[in-house]
Amino acid sequence: HLYVTRIALTGGPCAGKSSSMEHLKSSLLKEGYDVYFVPEVPTILMNGGSKYPGLDGGDKLMEFEIALMALQLQIERSFTQIAASTSRPSVLIMDRGLMDIKAYLPEDFWFSLLDR
Repeated sequence: HLYVTRIALTGGPCAGKSSSMEHLKSSLLKEGYDVYFVPEVPTILMNGGSKYPGLDGGDKLMEFEIALMALQLQIERSFTQIAASTSRPSVLIMDRGLMDIKAYLPEDFWFSLLDR
């Protein structure tokens, strides 16, 4: 298997992530890479009916964030496995990544989450 390059785009709304994704895709395809887009996991959950419990959500917030992290890791691993199986030069472009979760949580909550 070839090494799969992974790029996580981060930033707030209207920061240019979507525009960057299109530019990267176009440039990488011209260079002969297969390009995969990993969707933003919180959006998947929200579009599926999940409700964010809010920063004062206590145990509900902890369960939500544990589930979010598990799905983020799984989707990244699945895309990487699929890309690697092609034996072609591949790049994953992720619409945010695991560490973006940290940016939205109080520091003590993040470390409690990691301890779980």
